[in-house]
Amino acid sequence: MRKEEELCMWTFFIALLTYLTSSAIIIALHIGGLITLKVAVIGHILVVTLILIVMISIVERSKRSLGSTVLKLKSTSVVVKVIFTCISIFFFLAEYKLIPPSINFLPWSAGLIMFALYLIWFSGRYIMDNGLVYDGTILRWEDIDSYEWKQGSSATTILFVRRKDKGILYKLRMRIHKEQKSTLDRILEQKICKQQN
Repeated sequence: MRKEEELCMWTFFIALLTYLTSSAIIIALHIGGLITLKVAVIGHILVVTLILIVMISIVERSKRSLGSTVLKLKSTSVVVKVIFTCISIFFFLAEYKLIPPSINFLPWSAGLIMFALYLIWFSGRYIMDNGLVYDGTILRWEDIDSYEWKQGSSATTILFVRRKDKGILYKLRMRIHKEQKSTLDRILEQKICKQQN
């Protein structure tokens, strides 16, 4: 496992542990009458915000570690991004109306939605000097075992990239616009075959 992947894994684990610990402390203080509901909610929001900032900075740092951009892949259309954003906001508002305001669940839910929106709007899709970035997934060339193309829609084709280690994300599925396929295929042929030799 690469150093960046270990860092991301440990960061996520520490973030989750921090949230659970702080959540337990905030709930205990609220139940004990030492803090009001408003203070408890603000405490949860601050903890989730801090965790969100750390997670985004780790993803951005990992992206920078791959060097400069060789090819910027076409991303999801703005219409799809706007629809996803509207659905996320609707989901959160429905959740807020249906579930009694919770000092525990809603800030965490909002944090997850914001992280998903960061991934779809800002994390990007790039081929870099030392690897690739696809909506928050970061792979170095030496971590890739093989790749294959499959038929997609009329405008896109599907690229499957297989990792060397058979972890949770063993196979990454990428939707590539057809006009970028030949350029990307040349880059992958050079980078992945070079790593295998």
